[in-house]
Amino acid sequence: MNTLKKDNTGYHLAHMFIGAEGTLGFVTKVVIQCPVKPNSTHITFLGVDSFDTVLKIVQLARTSLGEILSSCEMMDHAGVNSVSTKFNIQIPVKQCPFYMLLETSGKF
Repeated sequence: MNTLKKDNTGYHLAHMFIGAEGTLGFVTKVVIQCPVKPNSTHITFLGVDSFDTVLKIVQLARTSLGEILSSCEMMDHAGVNSVSTKFNIQIPVKQCPFYMLLETSGKF
């Protein structure tokens, strides 16, 4: 079994199976590559005043944090308020039109 992620030799067998609706053969072996669990994870929850600021934060996070940025989510006030009311959870920051959740994962 070859564990290379990319191999440009020969036919693309997955496309042949899909195009033939599985009638050309069956899978006998599979290689699964699982990511290593990071040593540390840090989460930040932000209240943001405008969507333009959300976009700026996303761009800044991507350029500054690079490969350790594992998640970047944006939620509007209505969504966060709905969850807060349903589960009786207090929003940890002041009321804002948008909220962001940033997660970093890495060695340290």
